Amino acid sequence: MSDVERAEEQSLASSDARAQEHVLEGSAVPSVADPVAASAAPDDMFRASEGRWGSREVEITSVTILGPDNQPSHVFQSGDPMTIRLEVRAATPMQDFAFGIGVFNADGVCCYGTNTWVEELAGRRFEGTGEVRFVIDGLDLTEGTYKVDVAAHSIEGYPYDYHRQLHTFRVKSRVKDVGIYRPRHRWQFSPSVQMGPTLDR
Repeated sequence: MSDVERAEEQSLASSDARAQEHVLEGSAVPSVADPVAASAAPDDMFRASEGRWGSREVEITSVTILGPDNQPSHVFQSGDPMTIRLEVRAATPMQDFAFGIGVFNADGVCCYGTNTWVEELAGRRFEGTGEVRFVIDGLDLTEGTYKVDVAAHSIEGYPYDYHRQLHTFRVKSRVKDVGIYRPRHRWQFSPSVQMGPTLDR
């Protein structure tokens, strides 16, 4: 299992690197003087394929998914802690800004999305370089491959820098349940219903 996970880690890291090289490094920084061209956001973001758009007034210069050991990782066990680390930069002082995260499954279904403004955290001032961390105490997802969207935007949603489906992680589990979300749960039985561990575990 460890060998398989190491191979998956290498495969996902390589795949993400190719996507990011193609989209991130190959995209020119737009002109802030032309806000329409600068945003270039798709009409329906949830239907958009991998890409990047925004004026770059606030720029996400690096995205790293960190595992339980605080090291870069692409493969997790269901229930593991995970941190999404953003390195960000603003060339001029900014007061109107927010940061967002979205997690999507392989079919493009949004499993979860939030941003700092939704969670009642108001940007006060940002200039220069900084770091933003989104910390998940327990990754309660079923087994599968997931994509992370990250964004820096204005309070009204104007995109400064949006990374769409450029960052991937995989969740492994010995429990073969189905769906997307695995809630923290337990089973309860009356005394007449006797249950015990299966023999093959």
